Formats: sequence, C-alpha cells, structure tokens
Amino acid sequence: MYCINEKQIDFILNDIRARGVEMESLQNDLLDHICCIIEQNLKEEEDFENFYANTITSFYREELWEIEEETLRLLTFKNYYAMKKTMIASGVASTISLGTGLIFKFMHWPGASILILLGIVLAGLLFLPLVFTLKAREKQKVQERVTLLIGGLATSVLSFSILFKIMHWPYANVLGMLALLTLTFVFLPIYFFNGIRNPETKVNTITSSILMFLGCALVFTLIRSPKGSQKYYHFLTQGFIYQEDLLNNERKWLKESNVAPDSNALSRIQLCEDIYTKCNELKSAVLMDETGYSAINAEFRSKAIAIEEHTILDQIDSSTTFGQLIIKIKNLVEEYNTRFADEEHGTIPIKQTVFDTEAGGEPYITTFSVLNQITQLQLFALQHQKALIALK
Repeated sequence: MYCINEKQIDFILNDIRARGVEMESLQNDLLDHICCIIEQNLKEEEDFENFYANTITSFYREELWEIEEETLRLLTFKNYYAMKKTMIASGVASTISLGTGLIFKFMHWPGASILILLGIVLAGLLFLPLVFTLKAREKQKVQERVTLLIGGLATSVLSFSILFKIMHWPYANVLGMLALLTLTFVFLPIYFFNGIRNPETKVNTITSSILMFLGCALVFTLIRSPKGSQKYYHFLTQGFIYQEDLLNNERKWLKESNVAPDSNALSRIQLCEDIYTKCNELKSAVLMDETGYSAINAEFRSKAIAIEEHTILDQIDSSTTFGQLIIKIKNLVEEYNTRFADEEHGTIPIKQTVFDTEAGGEPYITTFSVLNQITQLQLFALQHQKALIALK
C-alpha cells in the first residue's frame, strides 16, 4: 500500500484550489477521497503525478469546479433533480399531447380539443415554469434570475392566452397582449443589455434577442389593433342594423298589403307570429346583455354602442333567460314543422343553429352569430306567412 507524504498532500490541495473549488469543506472531502484512491491503487514504482493526473480527471466532465457548482445547487435547491425529471417528463408529455391533438384537429377526429388542452396546460403550468425556475437557480446574479422569471411568467401567460383563444374563452386577447408587451418591452431590453456586457455571451445575446423580437413582432401582426377592433365591431353593428331594416320592411309590407289570409291558414300564420314575437324577445335579451340596450339604431356610434364577438355559449342553458327563450322558440318551430310542413312551403330550418339544442348548437356561439340566426329565423317565419296569404 502506497504511503502519501505531506508534500504530495499539499500538491493535491493546491491543485484542487487552482481548479476553481473554493469551498473548504469540499476541498477537504476531495482531498481525502483522492488520497484514499492513491494510497490504495498507486504502486511504489509508478509515478505519483501521472497517477494523480489520471485520477483527478475522473471527478468531472470538463472542469473540477463543476463539483462545487453541483454541490451548491444541491445544498440550496434540494429538489433540483426531482424538478428536473418533472420538467423533462412534462415537456415530453406536452409535446406528444399537443402534437397528437393538432393531428386529430386537422383530421377532424374526436378528442382533439382534450389533447390540445392537456398539452398547453402541461406546458404552461409545469414545463415552462420549471425550465425558467431551474435556469434562474443556475444564475448567480439576482438581476439575471429576475429576468428569467419575468420571461417564464410571460411565456406561460402567452401559452394560456393561446389556449383561451382556441377554446373561445374570455380575456384571451387581454392575456396575449399583456404577455407580448411584457416580453417585448420588459424582458427583452433587460435580457439584451445584461447579455451584451459579457464578451462571451455578446453575440449569442444579440442573435437570441433578434429572434425573440421577430417572434413577438410576427405575433403582433396577427392581432387587431384597438382601433381596428372598433372599426370591425362598428361594421358588425351596422350589418345588424341593415338586417333589422330589411326585416322591418318585410314585416311592414306584410302588415300593410291589401291581402287577406285564407281561413284555413290562420292557425299557421298565428304560429309564425308566435315564433316572430319570441325571437324579438330573445333578440332584446341578447342586445341588453351585450350593449345595455334592448334595441339599437343608426345612432349607435354616438352612444358608444357596438356588437362585439363575445362568446355566450356558457349562458345558453335551461336555467337562463336565453336558454328558456331558445327552448320555447325551438318547440314552436318544431310544432310548426310537424303540423304544417309540406312540399310546397317546406319547413322552418333550425339545424346547426343555436336553436338546435339536441346537437348543442354551434360549438362556439358569439353574440353577432346569435343575432344573425334570430333574424334569419324571423325572415323564414315571414316568408311562410307571405306564402300562406291569399289575394282577395
């Protein structure tokens, strides 16, 4: 068994310090461990320095100070490896789920929404926060940690804004705009000016900043500006008013025409009248919920009234005013189609509309589309009334 001397011990200790290990306790632990290896394996005729050089390389991949960095990480962040495994697992799971969901979506297979939802939730709640948290733990400066945490939070919010947009949930645009503004005007400037100060990371920082800015800018180009949204909502509102004018003109012509219904058609006409009246009630309820007014006219701009693209699917069930009116209208239409439908006049259609309650209506129904479908149903009711009126 080889007997190591004091001079050799000092040589090993000085070399450990020269290699970047600063923790005294870790220096002593490494020294003891290396000395034990040398005493047990070095033969008397072998060269000490060559054996030590071969032994010390087995303690690291690139540099010996990596041991101290890993030790500090373990001491200050005991759950590091568990979080790292969770990060990898959640990243793989979210990638598989999201990729599979997109394939299902394009192929129109069932389960696409669930897979996409699961993928984005895993990425937004687990993978992205863990990535930025672990990266922040590796940084020594507080400023760098804060920068990474801001970037992680903004990226997670952006992923959820996309989820909200896909699912047609409210506040999707607000979340997306907040995340993009944070990334562009908070995270990127801090990241850029911190990175270019270090000559080793200067080029990488500039390249990464350009790529991130281009990504944010491209997403911004897909977002309507507030003024553009206002113009679009005014366009929708004006279109609704035009439809109302057309409907009222048809209704006025029907009431003022010098025609009289056939006595056999009175019950059919009355049923059409009931459908028309209930549709007006539903339309007033939708407008009241959307604008605060039960009716709107050409002066809507001066009153700051506009019909927007709010999703109201969650308000359509049997416990709400909307839902009760929809069921009543559906029952009236079905009664009419059952009692009076024939080849000459046809039926009043409600398939693939908000009134098609058995099929769930449209998957994502908006205020404007509901109003449009109500007006169309009223026009069908008027057409059937006109067809049933006989000239004197």
